[in-house]
Amino acid sequence: MKKILWICKESFTGPVNSCLSEFQNYENEALFIHPTESVLNDKTYVNFKKINSEIIVHDLNSVFYEFGDNSKNKFDYNLLQNFLNKYSDFFGLDELLMSSQIFTTPYHNRFYFKDISDNEKYYWIYLLFNYFEKLLINSKPDFIFDLDNSEIGRSVLWLVSKKLKIPYITIEHTRYDGYLIPNFSLGRRNDDYFTKELNNSKPSPESVSLVQEFKLKSKIINPDYNNNKTSKIKNNYFLDDI
Repeated sequence: MKKILWICKESFTGPVNSCLSEFQNYENEALFIHPTESVLNDKTYVNFKKINSEIIVHDLNSVFYEFGDNSKNKFDYNLLQNFLNKYSDFFGLDELLMSSQIFTTPYHNRFYFKDISDNEKYYWIYLLFNYFEKLLINSKPDFIFDLDNSEIGRSVLWLVSKKLKIPYITIEHTRYDGYLIPNFSLGRRNDDYFTKELNNSKPSPESVSLVQEFKLKSKIINPDYNNNKTSKIKNNYFLDDI
């Protein structure tokens, strides 16, 4: 029986729960990719485990506590470099750091994001590599299914799974007209299948017309994002949106 590892985090946990009933012919496990929910016993985590008591649910609690106990100590960067050499030959550390809002506070200014030292950043990434390597080797999933692509944990997990030849499948928002397409590189790269198809496609009058119409638009954001706070220069109060 093939095994699927499902990735859970916040609002995307509900859709995972809905999907599980469609994959009863597979062995299913789940992983909460960020420790916030599991450490605090958030409803998303507690309810998911309650509803799906028959499946194994992994979390990063041990990583969280290990980081808390040792993050102020001097970290040996060579330990992280060993993992980067092993799993990240095409993915630089700076690009990896960009996967997390908490590591890019000049670009994601939120009051609950506190600046942390490079020593702490490198130690956290090392712990993620160490945990995910053991998880995938021991669990041996045939596929990893995900419905989102944010958070550095996902990037590290994708790098390890790629080297271990475990397909990491998620969806990509094309940011044009609301299309969703399958993605095998977590949105960090253009997929080979998509690039190949694009290069083999010849422009038709209809496609050229669509491009021209798009260029003439003064507002290109998809209507689905009209009340999404990430699309606003200044956030409205919740009641104002209602």
